[in-house]
Amino acid sequence: MIDSRKIFYFALRFVVCFGLLALPWWNFQASFAARYQPGARELLSLVFPYWQIDVEPCHEPEHPSVDTKISIGDPQERRPDGTLPMKVIITDSRSLGWMPIAMFVALWGATPLKWGQRLKVLAAGLGGTLLFIAVTILASVWPVMVGESGWQSILAMVSYHLLVDNLWVSFVGPALIWLVSVLWFWPGNHPCHSERRIPMPGHVSGHQTESEHPICQRKAGGGGTGKMTSTPMEQEENHKKNCVGRGQETKWEMAI
Repeated sequence: MIDSRKIFYFALRFVVCFGLLALPWWNFQASFAARYQPGARELLSLVFPYWQIDVEPCHEPEHPSVDTKISIGDPQERRPDGTLPMKVIITDSRSLGWMPIAMFVALWGATPLKWGQRLKVLAAGLGGTLLFIAVTILASVWPVMVGESGWQSILAMVSYHLLVDNLWVSFVGPALIWLVSVLWFWPGNHPCHSERRIPMPGHVSGHQTESEHPICQRKAGGGGTGKMTSTPMEQEENHKKNCVGRGQETKWEMAI
């Protein structure tokens, strides 16, 4: 049965953590943008090495949240005078970069886990969230690079509309990453934590691993491997002793 108190405390911790992370702290957006822009430049230059790409700060009084300008030019379109026409994309580093991180960190902070599992979830979830942000950055520039015709342009516009235009994706994506990370590292759910268990003969309760399963064998006289020389009664007694489990007694019924 689901404990309503645990759900309440989880929701309370999440609201507090996310509220603190989402607040527009003084000078925080500018500090984050100063790290977001070089990372976006390195990513785009790595994925599109033959394009001329520049990422720089942008300030628009009408839209204070917009802080990043991405300029992209195709070297094959260079004009005879040497100038290169650039296509410009204006983005918001807070919505595309910081909000996914804040969403995941708030969910992670509200999750009741031991510190071992907590650190594993943090490492895996942050890695997945950064990958999600990288895909979002690529989706923001893809439409201007593929043109306006062909199936690539349709796919680029769909990805741009889904990942960049819709702010809710910045929350749903990290939430799914958090859920997968928690389920993977939740105690007892990881496949490496499972153990094959084989019931022991004579057990009425409990389990025993395969390595602990006793091998019942009849010993020959003196423990050798030759022909048996003991009487039928001695063979039955030896078989009883070798088949007794740890702390368990096997009941035998002797046919008279």
